[in-house]
Amino acid sequence: MVSFLMPKVILYISCTLDGFIARENGSVDFLDRFNETGEDHGFSDLLNSISAIVMGNTTFQEYSRGEKFYEYYKGKGLFVFSLKISEEHDKIIFVNEDVRTFLENLQTDKDVWLLGGGKIIEAFHNESLIDEYIITIIPSVIGKGIP
Repeated sequence: MVSFLMPKVILYISCTLDGFIARENGSVDFLDRFNETGEDHGFSDLLNSISAIVMGNTTFQEYSRGEKFYEYYKGKGLFVFSLKISEEHDKIIFVNEDVRTFLENLQTDKDVWLLGGGKIIEAFHNESLIDEYIITIIPSVIGKGIP
């Protein structure tokens, strides 16, 4: 019998006061005013503890537009779960398999950051694969969005 140790998965995410991680279109623009304060909020510690970042395709499409996206995550494995892998990217590994199989096959000696969005978080949660939840409540109300 072969035994293996899956990496620790950390959900590090922000949520509005009314319970949304993003607007309906995937935007997290309500975070902008807090990102500009210079406060780290434990982000550096998180980045130092991980070797891989997992996100859904919608989150990738939203976040990868930012000019510092690849700078922040340089040296980390970037894994994007997508039902349709329609593009090739030299810095991204697109994944189309169940989350448990992915984690069982992921070879890393550090933790994994589960970045979002809602569907991929739900998939990891339903399989009891999230080891640590770090949820920052943002003092904003957006009315509707992705819960």
